[in-house]
Amino acid sequence: MTGDYEGANEAERRELDRVGAFSDGVFAIAITLLVLNIEIPSGDSLSDGLRELDDDLTAYFIGFAVMGKFWYEHHKLFSAIVRTDRTLIVVNLLLLSLISLMPFTTNVLGSFDGPLAVTIYALNVAAAAAASGWTEVVAFKAGLAPPGALGDQSLLLRSNGSVVVIFLLSIPVAYVISPGAGQLFWLSLLLVPRLAERMAR
Repeated sequence: MTGDYEGANEAERRELDRVGAFSDGVFAIAITLLVLNIEIPSGDSLSDGLRELDDDLTAYFIGFAVMGKFWYEHHKLFSAIVRTDRTLIVVNLLLLSLISLMPFTTNVLGSFDGPLAVTIYALNVAAAAAASGWTEVVAFKAGLAPPGALGDQSLLLRSNGSVVVIFLLSIPVAYVISPGAGQLFWLSLLLVPRLAERMAR
């Protein structure tokens, strides 16, 4: 997870390893907790019980996809940097605190059918995307990675910014149209990479 260590001393390597290992552990535990929110169906009919889990399963797959995306972006960042600093550690802890909250907000999304549930989850994801973008800004400004290793900074920021905008916009959609429409609005994330590339050009 720590990439190329050229230019980093042994102490910096160990510190980066510890931060990376801790972060991966938090992501792994948070993703595992998602499935624990799905209860075993009760009653005499298994088929009826499984149908009652539709909302829980939908929330699980949404949560897994979102958290998986955050982990992938986090993995790419920490694979590129060669050292860390105090600011990056603090901002990374903020991001991890929001990731750790996602099993709860995902459970709320699966348990309650209303715009407030969509709002709670959307705010959690938007805040995490903002924190993710902040970690990238810190890495760029502090020179924690070799030149060019992090790619196009503006493209990375637009990608995280788009996630923030999409999830915040889904809140009024959930209230004005329906909670389901608000969740479907999140599918706009599939267009984010292409939109970010066009904006960068």
